Amino acid sequence: MWRFRLIRFRLTLTYTLLLAAAFALFSGAIVIGLNNVLYNNFEQSVQQAATKVVKQFKITSVPVGYPDIGVHVNVTAETASGDVNTSKDYQYAFLGANGQPLFDPNGHPVTSSKPADPKVTTNPKTKQAITQALVSQSPQSLTLEGSNGDNGVVVVPIEDQAVLVLQASEQDTEDTVSLLQRTIIMAAAVMTLLSGAGAWFLTGRILRPIDDMSKRVRKITIHDLNERLRIRQHDEIGRLASTFNDMIARLQASFDRQKRFTSDASHELRTPLTVMQADIDLALRRPRSVEEYRETLQSAQEEVTRLSHIVSDLLTLTRLDTDVAFVEHEPVALDDLIDSIVTGMQPLAKDRGILLTHMLEGPATILGDITRLKQLFINLLDNALNYTPLGGHIYVAVETTLDEIRVSISDSGIGIEPEHLPHVFERFYRADQARSRNHEGTGLGLAIAQSSAQAHHGRIEVSSVIGAGSVFTVILPSSGVFAQQAPEMTKQSWFALPALN
Repeated sequence: MWRFRLIRFRLTLTYTLLLAAAFALFSGAIVIGLNNVLYNNFEQSVQQAATKVVKQFKITSVPVGYPDIGVHVNVTAETASGDVNTSKDYQYAFLGANGQPLFDPNGHPVTSSKPADPKVTTNPKTKQAITQALVSQSPQSLTLEGSNGDNGVVVVPIEDQAVLVLQASEQDTEDTVSLLQRTIIMAAAVMTLLSGAGAWFLTGRILRPIDDMSKRVRKITIHDLNERLRIRQHDEIGRLASTFNDMIARLQASFDRQKRFTSDASHELRTPLTVMQADIDLALRRPRSVEEYRETLQSAQEEVTRLSHIVSDLLTLTRLDTDVAFVEHEPVALDDLIDSIVTGMQPLAKDRGILLTHMLEGPATILGDITRLKQLFINLLDNALNYTPLGGHIYVAVETTLDEIRVSISDSGIGIEPEHLPHVFERFYRADQARSRNHEGTGLGLAIAQSSAQAHHGRIEVSSVIGAGSVFTVILPSSGVFAQQAPEMTKQSWFALPALN
């Protein structure tokens, strides 16, 4: 029964049924059309024969006086033979208005070598047709059952008191119609079967690449993602295979990142645990003074705090990636938020000898999560502070347009190598030892910032020049943004950074 669930079977069955229906309609139309043509031709031939018979005879009417007042109709043959078109089975008779045979001048009934069937001439419908023909003076056609089956009958009026009744068997026409019906039905059935077989073969050829794809996909596992679908077709199946290959490549890259992240996370978590274990083991080897125990506990507390930060950041990243409800969508005054963040981080910048300034183009309100947005910009500013040397400067600018809001954070730090730029937002990624020499964070700050921006349907772009600094730009879309520009250009003093070459 599994074959009946195959696409190949369903396609073939659907195609065959549609084709059979089309053949049935087409065949029915042909049969009906030929049937009408054949019977119309038969009726015309019968009428033409009746007209020819009438022309071959001379019909006269003789008045009769008292006591039998009326008219006697005499039929006299003009030709040696009174028959017409003997190749066809025409039978005819001359009848009076009352349906009785006519007589010649000698008083004998007018007959032919093929007299009309009495079953036809005495039929009440024939008598009605005689009356209608004499009244309307026009031929009447009808179909009646005779001794040899159905007959086409024509009643032609002659003078006012006589008619010609001519009949011909419909058997030949019926046989022809029946033969045509059988031929057309058989031809349609054979063509439907052949077409169904062809459809089964063609669908098998068309769907064969899908079977090959299924076999190759079964070989792909989490431990071996190097397999690819080798379909060299420029059609829908080829595009499907290409899409599968792209998906497998993305999965492979995702698994590689996951493995690298797991390895880095394990390393980051193991380092403080190793330090704690070493300190505790050293403290337990022999009795220590109170001050030594205090130092050990303080060191353990620092490492526990570091572990807590790492776990908290990992939880935040996980929720940003998987929990849509984790990010609220409420009106947030972005200009006030940036102003408060910069103001709050001014003391830290001064302690490190760094000038921190900002410029706002006026009020900017967006729909977002103030907690996540605050975390995003704090992480970016903290990253800039960590990698900007003494005497450097950091500049924050907020620009609003009809399409988007751009928040750029520029620093005059050590910069990032071009080959490292695509990876700066990866978790636990560090470009080099020089860039992380003073960095005491968890290595997840930029990853959290990127995830927060994406959760707000935005993105972060980065550009950098070694020795000149870096620029991180947060771009938030216009959807859900209510931007108003004010004439005031600044809230605090600001200056332009040199162009990065």
